[in-house]
Amino acid sequence: MKSVLYKIVGIAVLLVLTSRGGASAGVVMAETSFAADARGSIAQNKTLYIQGNKQKIEEEGIAQITDLDKNLVYIIDQNRGVFAEIPLQTLGSEQPANLHDEPILTKTGKTRVVADHPCHEYRAADGNKLEHATISACVS
Repeated sequence: MKSVLYKIVGIAVLLVLTSRGGASAGVVMAETSFAADARGSIAQNKTLYIQGNKQKIEEEGIAQITDLDKNLVYIIDQNRGVFAEIPLQTLGSEQPANLHDEPILTKTGKTRVVADHPCHEYRAADGNKLEHATISACVS
C-alpha cells in the first residue's frame, strides 16, 4: 500500500514540476531601442512576450496584443483605460521602398536574466535615409 502511495506522490510531484514551466511565457524579451532622426535620438524600453499564437508588447503605458488565432490586434492605453481592436486584414503589409530588405542582426555574446529567464543579447540595425533604429534585445 505504501508503494502505491509513494508512486502517486511521485507522479504528483513530477506533474507539478513539469507544469511549472508551462505557466511562463514561451519567449520573453526586454528591448531598448534607440532611434535617430532629424530631431535627435530617442530611447524606448519594451518588453515582448510570445506564447503560442499570441504576442504582447508593452512600452510606456501602451500594450499591443496580437492574437493570430482571432486575426486581431488590440492596442491598449493603460493610462487612459481605453483600447482599440484592429483586424489584421486591415493592416497593410506594404513597406516604403527605401527600407532595407533585411535588418542587420548580430549576437553580442552577452547574457542577462529577464523575468527570471536567462537570455542572449542581440543587436539589430534597420532603417532608411530618414530614420535609423538600433535595437538591443535579450532572447531566452
